[in-house]
Amino acid sequence: MIHIAFLLHIYQPPCQFYEILKRVVKESYVPFLKIIKKTENVNITLNINGSLTELLELYDYNYFNEMIDLINELSLNNKIRFTGSAKYHPILPLLQLDELERQIKLNEEFNRRIFDKYSEKKGFFPPELCISLNNIDKIYDLGDYHWMIADGIACPENWPTDEYYSYNNMPIFFRDSIISNHIAFNEIKPLDLVKKLENLFEQDYYIIFALDGETFGHHIKNYENDFLKKFFDIVNEKKDLQLIFIDEILDLYPSEKSITPIESSWSTTREDLENEIPYPLWANPANELHVIQDRLQDMVYRIIKMAEKALEKENSENKIKNTLNLARSSLDKGEMSCKLWWSCSDHFDFNMIINANQYLLKAAINGFKAITNIKGNNRLKNNSRRLYENILSEYQILLREIGTHVEYKYRFGHF
Repeated sequence: MIHIAFLLHIYQPPCQFYEILKRVVKESYVPFLKIIKKTENVNITLNINGSLTELLELYDYNYFNEMIDLINELSLNNKIRFTGSAKYHPILPLLQLDELERQIKLNEEFNRRIFDKYSEKKGFFPPELCISLNNIDKIYDLGDYHWMIADGIACPENWPTDEYYSYNNMPIFFRDSIISNHIAFNEIKPLDLVKKLENLFEQDYYIIFALDGETFGHHIKNYENDFLKKFFDIVNEKKDLQLIFIDEILDLYPSEKSITPIESSWSTTREDLENEIPYPLWANPANELHVIQDRLQDMVYRIIKMAEKALEKENSENKIKNTLNLARSSLDKGEMSCKLWWSCSDHFDFNMIINANQYLLKAAINGFKAITNIKGNNRLKNNSRRLYENILSEYQILLREIGTHVEYKYRFGHF
C-alpha cells in the first residue's frame, strides 16, 4: 500500500489588500475546499495561519464566511485535520524564544475561537518550513504538538519510507521536496504522478506532499480541477493508493529512529547549506535589506520589552496600557516573513516591504509613547529615547536602501 499525505498551507499577511484577498478566496480556497468536500476518501492536513483567519473574520463578505463554514464542516467530518503554526507567519528561527511562544499562542487562541476542532492535539507547521534545533525543543516543550513537518533538505540520513524520524522526542516528518515542487510548478500530470508513485518502491511506504494552497486556482488557474480533483479521482480508483492524514503515519509506520535534522527551509538549496545560509530568502547576509530589517525588528522588540517591564512595576492608567497594547499588536504583525521575502531580487516589491515595516514603526512610536507617559523614571525615559531615535535612524536607512534598489531596478530592469 502507498500512503499519501497531503498538506496544504494557506496564509495571507495582515497588510494584504482586500481585493487580492477576495480573489484568492474565490479562485483558490473555496474551490479546493469544495473539491475536498465532494470527493470521497480524501483526507487533507491543513495549516491556516491566524493572520488569514483574522482577515476572513474582519470583512463581512459571503465568500469569506463560506470558507470558514467549509473548513469547520470538513474538520467536523474528519476530512481535514489542522496543524499549529505562528499567527503572523514569522520566520521562527529569527525570533527570540519568547516571541516564538507568543506567536504560536496567538495562533492557537484565535483559530480555536473560529474553528470548532482546532483545539485537538495536532502537528506543527513552521512558516516556510524554517526549522532550527532550539525551536524544535521549544515547540515540543509547549506540549500541544505531537509532530512537526520539515522540508526534505532537512533530512540528514536515508529517506524514511517505512519508519519515522524524531529529534529529542519530537517526530519530524519530511516533505518530498522534488515531487511537491513538480506539483507546485505544474511540471507533472496527475496520471504520471500516480505511475511514478507505483514504481518508486516495492514495499509499503508513505510519502508527504506539502504545498501552498494558493497554488490551486490562484497561482495556476483552474489547477484545483486540472490537478487536485483529477489526482484524487485516480487515487480513489486504485487499490494500492490511499490518502491519509500526516499523524496517521505514527500508527501505520511505528518504527522510530532518532536523528538531528538540518536547519533549513523549503526554499533552501544544497549550495545555501554549503554557504551556511539556511534561510536564504529571509536571512541572507549578502542582502542588505535583510540585514537592516533584522536590526530594525530587534530594536523595536527591545523598546517593547522595555515598556512592558516598566509597566509591570507601575500602577499605570488604562490609557498607557492601551497604548502599549497597540504597540505590542503592531510588533506581532510586523514580525511577518513577507517583508523579507519581498526584499529578494526575484520578488522585489517596495510597496510590500514598506507596508510590512510600517507595523514596526507604529510599534516603536507607541512603545516610546507608553514609556514617556509613565510618571517619573527619567533614566528609563532617557534610555528609551536613545533607542527610539536609533529606530527612527534605522528606518530612514531602510527607506534609503529601498530607494536605491527601486532606482537600480528602474535603470537596469532587474534588482
